Amino acid sequence: MHFRLLANDNKTEARCGEITTNHGKIPTPAFMPVGTQATVKSLTPEQLKKTNAHALLCNAYHLYLRPGEDVVKKLGGLHKFMNWDGAIITDSGGYQVFSLASLTKVTDDGVEFQSPIDGSRRFLNPEKAMEIQHSLGADIIMAFDECLPYPCEKDRLSNLCTERLNGQIAVLRLMTVRIKIYLQLYRVAFLRIYVKNVWIDWLKWSLAGMQ
Repeated sequence: MHFRLLANDNKTEARCGEITTNHGKIPTPAFMPVGTQATVKSLTPEQLKKTNAHALLCNAYHLYLRPGEDVVKKLGGLHKFMNWDGAIITDSGGYQVFSLASLTKVTDDGVEFQSPIDGSRRFLNPEKAMEIQHSLGADIIMAFDECLPYPCEKDRLSNLCTERLNGQIAVLRLMTVRIKIYLQLYRVAFLRIYVKNVWIDWLKWSLAGMQ
């Protein structure tokens, strides 16, 4: 994916550009119809093209519930599933944390949803949201976010941002420690292989000298 700035207005900071994806280019700003469950209601793909739409937006959360990202992937991804050869953008499911607040439980690890379809429990976190969107085959995918209600108390917003940031810092620190451990193990393994090869070479040299 690549974004190219085509023009901008120095007085208003308005700009127009072009996003290049694997399924065509999207001129920006863009008119982007919403096909929540992989279909834009009442319009066929041919009719959508006549509107000069270059991209569609699909909802990863609802497709995760039904028919399931694995089903869409087996059928060739969203483009074949929808019969749409233009660009597709998927959201992360973060908005549903807000819109389905009565069916969700938010923790530092992610969000537990109760499916409005069958009542089953589903869990989403940043990693799972990325996996779902990748399986769907979208051209542009979104990071898992949390939409707060409006109005929202300043203290709540500030505390939430601080808590989430501290949680991410802790995760990054843990990942750094793991990487250091893996590097150390790699060095030990490399050293063992090196010593073994040197020993074998020395042994061969010694045997050759005895002959």
